[in-house]
Amino acid sequence: LDLVDTEAHAFDDKGQHHVLPIPEESKESFDHFHEMLLEAIAGTDEELMDKYFSGEDISHMEICNAIHEGIIHGDIVPCFCGCATKLWGAWTLMDAIAESFPRHSAKGKDKKTEFELLKHYKYAREEGDVSALVNFKLYKQGKRHLENRFIGQTTISGTEIKSVSNHFLDRHFGTIYRKGPRDPKHEGVEIEELENVIRNGFFDEIKTDKKGRKSQKIYIKGECDVTINPETGELIQCNKISR
Repeated sequence: LDLVDTEAHAFDDKGQHHVLPIPEESKESFDHFHEMLLEAIAGTDEELMDKYFSGEDISHMEICNAIHEGIIHGDIVPCFCGCATKLWGAWTLMDAIAESFPRHSAKGKDKKTEFELLKHYKYAREEGDVSALVNFKLYKQGKRHLENRFIGQTTISGTEIKSVSNHFLDRHFGTIYRKGPRDPKHEGVEIEELENVIRNGFFDEIKTDKKGRKSQKIYIKGECDVTINPETGELIQCNKISR
């Protein structure tokens, strides 16, 4: 039973994996342990604790971010079930480590890096690049979530993702305002859309600007696009609709 994604994983004798709804006979057990998970998550953050005790829903992103923080500080220890000799749960364990666990460098976060992020956040808010609904705490969580989700992945064009720019973060959150009457409105791009285009999109030839910086666009027409530096592996920017 997957307590985060609220689904069941079934395996046959050959180790083949199937995702199923929570079985009726397992719902009572699932509800019990899911409540224990939410209680542990609430203990990592005051706002989440307020939500938990007031009966408000804790979002999937908030759960993932809280698990990251809990693992970093030793407050949460993930537990997985499986059978190595039959390969039951082996791939789901590796997927969870790759997609959800904090990076090896996440512990002991550099305060200077956080200060630089705060300066960029202030600039982005003043320029209208990020919605006023996004406070700095959510902004930091978004950066961490993008890094944990994408760093180490390889794009459809063959580039390993090594970092996420602050500008990419701005475009991920987006805003409902236009800077000027002729400027586009950047509405933000969901993580699922980003992951889809990075894995399954089309890609242009690599371009080099006047300063010698390289970039490559990966896109799905009518959905979104992502620009990456193929030399450094940095995600540069993203846009909601790719024309």
